[in-house]
Amino acid sequence: MNRRRISFGPGAASLLLVVIVLVLSLLSLLTLTCARNDLALSRRSAQTGEQTAELFARAERSRALLEEMQEDFEDVIARRIRPHMDIHYAFQDIHALPEGFSVPEGRTKPWGTAHAVMAAKELIGSAPFAVINADDFYGREAYDTIYQYLSQPHEAGAYAMVGYLLKNTVTDNGHVARGVCQANEEGYLTGIQERLHIEKRPQGHIAYTEDDGQTYTELAPNTTVSMNFWGYDHTFLEAIEVRFPAFLQENLPVNPLKCEYLVPRVTNDLIEDGEASVKVLHCPAQWHGVTYKQDMPALQASIREMKAQGLYPEYLWK
Repeated sequence: MNRRRISFGPGAASLLLVVIVLVLSLLSLLTLTCARNDLALSRRSAQTGEQTAELFARAERSRALLEEMQEDFEDVIARRIRPHMDIHYAFQDIHALPEGFSVPEGRTKPWGTAHAVMAAKELIGSAPFAVINADDFYGREAYDTIYQYLSQPHEAGAYAMVGYLLKNTVTDNGHVARGVCQANEEGYLTGIQERLHIEKRPQGHIAYTEDDGQTYTELAPNTTVSMNFWGYDHTFLEAIEVRFPAFLQENLPVNPLKCEYLVPRVTNDLIEDGEASVKVLHCPAQWHGVTYKQDMPALQASIREMKAQGLYPEYLWK
């Protein structure tokens, strides 16, 4: 059997050497690329880990603050009124968001009053309920008014709002924000216009400004305004939960750190969409706020006067 001998010339050997060099170069390049990718992945993983750790740290700080606030509230208020009523706590958690959403980096501000109401959904259940501000003195008449409404049967989505006269809700110590109400002939709310800077003017008039005081528009003293004293049924809880993702989608891109999901705006949207009605319940009471430190003496004097008139006992919870 004859064997054929294959021989390589100088040119073939050079070509083979070039191929080997190219292969080695390619392997080196792939190794370097993989190393760079591994390094980038490692850095991203480290950053993700740091962000996750920071989120957990923020949550722990928030939880500690809430627990501290609960202890203070329990000591100053709850222990006095617990013999007269049941007390339950619901905590607004900035991380309580719908699936697919997360807290923007740098945001510490809560998500607003509607989000706060959502936090109490499980505690409220199917019962009618009222929503108030924590830093307003509404007066006994306001609570009587909303109680009478909520204790009567109504159709689903038939809400109520305790309306005050504007002249009874302004302060001598600065400006206030008020929802100026519009109602139809039947006494149902048709809209709320938020005015963020209302104040008493030197001439005794009440006016609002939208350009940092360059111009003012006068408001009638008997204008009905909202003080965030609302009466709802369970349908409102469902509505704020359903509408929350759309709010986030619309507002996070433009104002991620400060946008707020607010009770009056959701209520206004429900009215405009024909999903709810709001009966305006007029209240003649004098509102008192503690927005400013200077408001405290006037509030204390007013409470002393109401005690003297017999509207309140000398010691409310004894």
